[in-house]
Amino acid sequence: MNPDAEHTPDLLFLRTRPKDWLARPPLPAALQTFETSLIAVAMGRYHTALVLTVSAIEATLKAYLNIPLPTPEDFGKNWKFDDLIKEARGRGLRLTDFKKSKLDFLRNKRNRMAHFGHAPTDNPACAGLLLDVAYPLFSAILLEGFAYDLAKVGLLPDPAMHWAKAFELRAKTKDLPIDSSDCFIGLGHFLRRNLSPTFLTDREQAMSAQAWENGHGFDFLQDRLRTLESKFSNYWLTDCPNCGEARCLALDLLFQDKGFEIGVRCAVCVHCDWVIPENGPVASILFAAQVAEGLPKIIEGFGLEE
Repeated sequence: MNPDAEHTPDLLFLRTRPKDWLARPPLPAALQTFETSLIAVAMGRYHTALVLTVSAIEATLKAYLNIPLPTPEDFGKNWKFDDLIKEARGRGLRLTDFKKSKLDFLRNKRNRMAHFGHAPTDNPACAGLLLDVAYPLFSAILLEGFAYDLAKVGLLPDPAMHWAKAFELRAKTKDLPIDSSDCFIGLGHFLRRNLSPTFLTDREQAMSAQAWENGHGFDFLQDRLRTLESKFSNYWLTDCPNCGEARCLALDLLFQDKGFEIGVRCAVCVHCDWVIPENGPVASILFAAQVAEGLPKIIEGFGLEE
């Protein structure tokens, strides 16, 4: 591949690249396909994200195995998912956390949707499968095969934070009656918010900027905060971890009968329109850091006593 910048594959959400990544032609394609799966997640198309991620896994395995680009004579020949896994393990990949039953389920789910389509009812299962198998497998192949830690050095800091939070939510809610797609509530919103300017005309962007310059945007946010304060039982204002804006995230706190264990019932950011409805422990997990940081002021402000 031509290493010149003009011909170098571009990536949206990654800050680093695996070493010598251009020397393994399937690898750039794998990373681009992975990023496209994140866009599908942002759009709530978890079934599409799953199909894309398995394609990224196959491309990464081909890069590890140094399978050359196909020629016209190779038409009709194909490396199947199982063959790639078996060959990669034979050449040093351990992938110890991925039993055959897990991989078979992932492959069968992908094949069914890739060849026969999918329905909205597939979304929860696909979101769970992304977090339980597909994304961890993709990450493990990159780490073992290319010494590339996707979460720690690959993803940009903000996507990495929401990526980690999605896995934390999955681990803490997996056995609860909660839609698996809710685990992506932070990552999905972050990606949509950052992609949204690409869907606005220049005129729309200019009008939005002018509203803020004239102070109308600030007044609008303050009106929304006052409305939330009147509706929330235990209103608390903090910084939003999604858009980074100060004191624009309204939390409705939950107080336990004993001690200082404080949760969050629901939350709304009036700046980036991030809404986390009441849904079991989801809001409490998402904003545990904000509550912990503000705990002394919360205790004082609400007159809590031991």
